[in-house]
Amino acid sequence: MLKSILAITLKVSFLLTVTTAAQAAVSPLPILIDQCLQLPSPAKQLSQSDTERHTQQNTRTQSHQLELTLLSLFNIKDRLAYYKTFPLKPLYKEGLLQCQLRLSDMVDDTLNLPQIHQLASSLLKSGDPELSQLGIRVKRLINENKAQTFKSQLYTALASIRQGLRSKDLTLTFSGTSCQLPVNSLEVNSTQDNFHQSIASYLLEQDDKSCQKLVWQAYQGRAKDKSTPALTRIANLKHREAIKAGFKDHSSHALSNQFLSSTELVGAFLDIETALFNTPPWEIGQRLAAADKTLVKQVSSATFIQQIYGKAKKLGFKFEVVTEHIHRIWHQNRLLGEIYLNTSKRAGVYRLRAPILGFQFAQIQLNMKPELSSLRDKQQLVSAMATAISELSSSSHYYLVNTLGETSDSYLLGQLWLTEFLSEDILEVKQPGSREEIASKYSTQLKVFRAKVALNFYQNKDTKTYHDLAAEFSHAFGQTWSETDSYPYSFFALADLGPLYYQDIWQEALADLIFQSTKGCINQQKVLAQLLINEDSLSLSQVLTTLLGEPVDPISLIKRIEDVSYSKDKSALSCTL
Repeated sequence: MLKSILAITLKVSFLLTVTTAAQAAVSPLPILIDQCLQLPSPAKQLSQSDTERHTQQNTRTQSHQLELTLLSLFNIKDRLAYYKTFPLKPLYKEGLLQCQLRLSDMVDDTLNLPQIHQLASSLLKSGDPELSQLGIRVKRLINENKAQTFKSQLYTALASIRQGLRSKDLTLTFSGTSCQLPVNSLEVNSTQDNFHQSIASYLLEQDDKSCQKLVWQAYQGRAKDKSTPALTRIANLKHREAIKAGFKDHSSHALSNQFLSSTELVGAFLDIETALFNTPPWEIGQRLAAADKTLVKQVSSATFIQQIYGKAKKLGFKFEVVTEHIHRIWHQNRLLGEIYLNTSKRAGVYRLRAPILGFQFAQIQLNMKPELSSLRDKQQLVSAMATAISELSSSSHYYLVNTLGETSDSYLLGQLWLTEFLSEDILEVKQPGSREEIASKYSTQLKVFRAKVALNFYQNKDTKTYHDLAAEFSHAFGQTWSETDSYPYSFFALADLGPLYYQDIWQEALADLIFQSTKGCINQQKVLAQLLINEDSLSLSQVLTTLLGEPVDPISLIKRIEDVSYSKDKSALSCTL
């Protein structure tokens, strides 16, 4: 059977070998839209099945039937997400929108089926590790599925906030002449992008720190008037959902199914990540401009990819160059799938087809710059390749297990660990005081502060984790930003991700703990096997226990993350494998 699948895959790959990776990777857009609009309803197929026979089937058989029924929908969804990144003709945009709405409706109808609810319960009680992992994800999707009215109101409010943040209505007017730059110093352009760039230019050219602060704070609060009704609507919608589910506020509700499952745990983590950076956001541009870049050797992306492959081979990967644009990836004689390489202005990764053991191999589109001239260029390509390899490495029989984490705040752990592993020895080290080091530290503190703002915003007044956000800003940046009412309106993610904004910082810190704790292990393939492949479908706690040793409860891990930051000068921490 596996030989037959392999033969078919190789034949299809050969037929797809054309001049560009994009052509090789995806179906023409009109065909995709037609496939989407003609796709049979999974809910109708499942509801029309023989109910008595369905009840008599064992849980694994039912789960495979569900997978087969939804597979076409999942594959179209992934291709749709890829195409949405392109500038498209109005006709195609309309078609994609219709397709997106149709897929959303079909998912809603499927999740509302009584037999799906019954199956989720059976999966969780099955005692089979892989089925239990599938059950966790199906149950989460059911719980997160909202009524159409709720989603319509939420999406409308989000669109309003996004538009408010893109607004060009902010005008730089000054009561006196002290903050006014010479006319020729700041060119005004009517385009939206250049408007936002003109603010950055002003901050770079203005030497008066009080003027920098005045303009930066006005810019951060630019969306407040327009966005207040929409953000209030979002907060009210989510608060009502939380109360209905038995929680005191949205922050508590949103965190209840995460690894950091309470506001107290998230707050404890954000506190240990807070460090005095001592340069406020309105002065960061000038500090970066004055700092030297880390010197790097310019290299072509093709050459650098071979260096990445060389490091990845230590983990048991094998890379077969089919053409310049198509690379086939194996791991210990198992074909994982193909990466389609395409030159672009910036690095990016897109899943075209997810790996599903026994059903299909993966297809990943990877965009990259033709030449890498900075450390950032190289970092982005390493991260993109780590993402691609991570996507390829999943080994479950189920799409949802391969594409969703056990929790939302754990899904990226393997990818982030692999990024660190591949980076070591092939990336130049950031020099102390370099532009890259300063930017990294600033970015971390800005994310930590914003995570505190997002956590607080969705809490009740009497239970807020942070009672003085202005003080939290001072702890991070050494100066004051007294206009606390503007905090929630300065970044879109507060409305979109809300209390879950902390997830990227948390996963980066936990992945670094895993890397630092296991890099002394001789057999790094064991780390890969646990974090990325996970053939035994171990739970997150079991994986962390194997890699780090007990204890791995959230409080203990937060303490260990704090401790590891003081141990990075050592060659390696103890290896528990």
